[in-house]
Amino acid sequence: MKEYDFDRGTINRDGTASYRDERRERSTVFSGTKSGLGKVFLLMFLGLVVTAAVAVLLPMLISRIGLSNPDFAVKLYMGLLIGSAIALFILTFVAQLVCIKKEVGGTAMFLVYSAVMGILMSAIVLVYNVGLIGYAFLCAAGAFGVMALYGALSKGSVKIMGYIGFGLLGAVLSLTLAYFILGLFGIHYEFLYWTISFIGIVMMLAFTAFDVARAKSMAESGTLTNNLAAYFALQIYTDFIYLFIRILYILARFTKRD
Repeated sequence: MKEYDFDRGTINRDGTASYRDERRERSTVFSGTKSGLGKVFLLMFLGLVVTAAVAVLLPMLISRIGLSNPDFAVKLYMGLLIGSAIALFILTFVAQLVCIKKEVGGTAMFLVYSAVMGILMSAIVLVYNVGLIGYAFLCAAGAFGVMALYGALSKGSVKIMGYIGFGLLGAVLSLTLAYFILGLFGIHYEFLYWTISFIGIVMMLAFTAFDVARAKSMAESGTLTNNLAAYFALQIYTDFIYLFIRILYILARFTKRD
């Protein structure tokens, strides 16, 4: 008979032994690809809901404050935008660290990240009309859905999508730097802006397929814990947000030209 370790477990009422590590593994590791990816996309959806709620409700709250004290409302909102930008930069690293290194807390960190993102996204609600935002969201959701489905159903390796994504990231950073440097000298190339925009969209589509495939791989191997599900939810959430913003900017430029 195996000797029981009282430091690691307890005796059940039926006389069997349960070890804490075993219970923790059963409660945090998803069995099967569908349950694992389902958890990831559920968290991603919740993050989008939190972001949208904050982005819509915050301007309404600021507007109500502005009715009695307009100067304070403007200063408050600008302070929130600056503070959220700083907080988001910090949370980008902290949230990933918690999801990867810790056993709990990943979901909470992801939802906090989504709420802070909502503060920044509220500026979009104030600047662009609802119809344009809705159309951009549908376009982003369609493109995102196709690439997410590709990543989830692909039976082969999609590492090439990661290589493409990182390669395009380097191209976007280089072209963006060139765009701003030329701008300092009063030189503006419209085609350079459009090149950056479209390359950025392709880049995030590649990252979407890559991130979904990585989550699928971990779910199949039985190593996708709650925190790792939150980590991948954060990855595909940021993929979608960037894709949505880039498409919105492109549609807005086309609208102004018309």
